[in-house]
Order: sequence, then C-alpha cells, then structure tokens
Amino acid sequence: MVSLAAALLPLALSLGSRSVIGRPRRNPEPLPGQVSHPLGRLTDIHAEGNPGSDQQPAQPFELVFRQGVHRIDKHRHDPRRRRHVPQVQATRDWAVKNRAFVFDLSPWGDEKPLDDPDQRLGLDLETYRLVLAETLRQSAGRCMTELTGFVAFSKYSHMPDHPSAHEPVPTEWETVWLMSPYNCYQNTISSDCFNQSLHSQAPRRPLEQRRAAKPVQLENKAYLCVLMADYDSATPLYEFLPNHWHNAARGQIPLAWGINPNLLETYPDLIAYFYSTASPADTFTSDASAAGYMNPNRIRPEHLPLFVQHNQRFFREADMTLAPMVLDWDQPSPAVKDAFRQFAPDGFATIVMDLHGTGGKLPEPHVWKRMPVLELINNACNFAGAEPTADILSRAIADRGNRTPGFYLFRIVWVNPTNIAETLAALRRKRPELDFEVVAPHAFFALFRQFHERQSPPGRPPSRSP
Repeated sequence: MVSLAAALLPLALSLGSRSVIGRPRRNPEPLPGQVSHPLGRLTDIHAEGNPGSDQQPAQPFELVFRQGVHRIDKHRHDPRRRRHVPQVQATRDWAVKNRAFVFDLSPWGDEKPLDDPDQRLGLDLETYRLVLAETLRQSAGRCMTELTGFVAFSKYSHMPDHPSAHEPVPTEWETVWLMSPYNCYQNTISSDCFNQSLHSQAPRRPLEQRRAAKPVQLENKAYLCVLMADYDSATPLYEFLPNHWHNAARGQIPLAWGINPNLLETYPDLIAYFYSTASPADTFTSDASAAGYMNPNRIRPEHLPLFVQHNQRFFREADMTLAPMVLDWDQPSPAVKDAFRQFAPDGFATIVMDLHGTGGKLPEPHVWKRMPVLELINNACNFAGAEPTADILSRAIADRGNRTPGFYLFRIVWVNPTNIAETLAALRRKRPELDFEVVAPHAFFALFRQFHERQSPPGRPPSRSP
C-alpha cells in the first residue's frame, strides 16, 4: 500500500500546511501555537505517552494508549489575515509509519483557499492533480493508494467562518471524484484515533462471520434491511463503534454493520474484537464503496483488475460478500458490476449523487449475473429520534409504491440497536396496515434475487419493480 495523508494530518512538509513539494525537514520550526518534534520521535511519542501525563490507558481489548496527543493550530489567530485556522488533531504516527507524503489542498478550482488568499486561482487544484498523478506514476498500477485524512471544511467549503459556494458534503464528494482515477481511496476521518502504528502490528488471521443460516421464504410483504453505516474510516471505527456496539438490544434485530475491510491494515485487533463478540444477528459488510471510499465508475478501465485484486484480498480476509453502500455519480457501468461480482457477489447497493449535472441516475433494481443491484435509501441517514425516523421510513416506502414484495435497504448513521428497535416499533404503530419484516442482509439480497429472477428470466431485460 502506498500512503498519502491529507487535511487532518498536517505533518512535516511544512507545518504551515501550504508547502506541498519537497522533502520533510528533520526539525521543522514550529509556528505559533504548534508543537514540533523530530520526525524520528513521532511514533515514540504516541506509543510511550506524553511525559508527565496522568491519563491511564483505555480498556485492554482496545490496546489503546490515549496519551501523547498534540493539538496544533488550535483556533490560532493570524492578525495579518484576520482569520482563525481551524483546530487540527495531530495523530501522525500512521503517516510516519507509512512514510506518507502529507499535503493540505482544496479540490475546488473556482475559489481560493481560506488560508492562502494570495495564491493564483486554481493553483491548489492544479497541485492536487500533480500530486495524484505522480503517485499513480510511482505506484505504476502495482497497488492502490490510501489517502488518509478528511478535507478541511473550514478552509474549502461553506462554514460559519468561511463563506463559500461549496457546501461540505459536495466538497467531500468532489475530493473523492478527483482522486478515484488515480487508484486512490479515502480513509476519511482519522483524527480522534491513536496509535494506529501500534494497532496495525497486531496478529491477523482470516476472520469468520457468524451468519444465521435460517432460510426465509419469499412472501407478499415489505422486506426491510438496515445498514448501521459509516464505519468506513479510522475514527468512527475506533471512537464511535464501541459506543454503539455495547448495547442491550444488539442481537435482537438482524443488522448490517458497515466496516470498510481495508481498515484491517490499521486496526486489525479492534475489528477482530467486534467479530469475536458478534451475535448471529450481526453481519459485517463493507461501507463507503468497498475496501476504501472511492467512486468505482471513475476508475480507469485498465486499472479495474487491480481494483478487483485489492478488494478480493480484504473481502476474503473479512469474510464479506456484500457491498451495500457504493457511492458514485451514476449507476454502475457493466464493467463496474462485473468487477464487484468478483468480490461482492451476494449484493450491491448504491447511493448516486450527480453533483456535476451529467445525467447520473440510480440503477433500476435488477440482478446482474446473479448479483442483486439496487438503491441504498439514504433518506434516514441522520438519525433524529425514533418517531421522526419512522416517519421518514414510512414516506420512503410510500414514495417507492408500497410494493409487495418490496425491498427497502436503509442507511442510518452512528446509532445503536435500541435506536433501531424503537424506530421499527414506531413504524408499526404509524403503519399498522404495512406488513413488513426486517431481515438479515444476506437473506434480504437473496429474496430480492429470487423475486427479480422470477420477474425477469434469463434473456429478458431486468425488472423495473422495486
């Protein structure tokens, strides 16, 4: 794996974050409000802890030491430019371990960055493309490249302290759109997670899921499946998932837990813990796109074999066969579907956002060479409580025709099983006439395939019913 680090990991090329090309200095001079250490000591600082700290290590299963965290640019005020630089959490050992090239650039070419208003318009984007092109040249199609760290919204998108024509979510999507043709994938949020270089050395062996083998007969009802989503990067896996995992209702409802399997390179011990404590009702699937967040339609045709090899390795190790949250700008091309069949043959679902206005659209629900293909419904992604979320689910089902059999796969972000149980109970109260069943993801996709293959025998075009 080649590693780049961006945005939330302003390492040593310039701790001022604007220099992009050049070799790291061994002892960079700190800017006001920053902490500087020789590069050779960064990993040691994270592993050994901050001298003088009274903080104790976290729970043993995590193997986490939370000491040695340094914050740089914490709302540092620059009177010359009358602005505040946003707080950055420096967890730099993963970048150091992988000898990462570190940069901080905007994906937009029509606005100047907040922290460099004197630059020529478009220079950030030109430089970004130069970095990605050189990374692709050096990797020479031998491996994919992890880009770790998230875009700095306060510099490059519309925020209270930074007026912009670009909102945060489109800025995220533009970043992924930009990097995908260069064999790069995103490990987005990697700030409040520590000692990745230590965790990555934990023993690894192939994982095995405890999937329930109970067959489900196709009936004339609505089938629901819930993706517990957005554990696609280091911080949600490390910081958020334990809080939602340890919940009394877990195991009572079949759920899909979206964890990107490439995170086995970063936190193999944490993922192994979740697998070892999973119930038969818990299924692990990939999250944003596959083994890494990218736009598959943007991958160059000549690089699709590498994309397949990369994903096969991680999906096999994680015992995964589903990709229920592929993020892209258009429905999957035949070549992309053929690629996913080789590592996620049991199911493919997608969210499509055509932010460039090029005619992108969701795929019609169908079965592609035995692989189910359908929409991941995103209406309820931001959980606002059981009652309003139940209303959203009800409207989403109604908007899709209240079909029976009907298949409704919902993405809900960073919630616990009790939240889901309460939402489903509220849905039953609000829609007593709606005959629905929540099923495990493999059963859900198998029923979908059974129904659509009945509707569209081989040789006929795919069914257009949901």
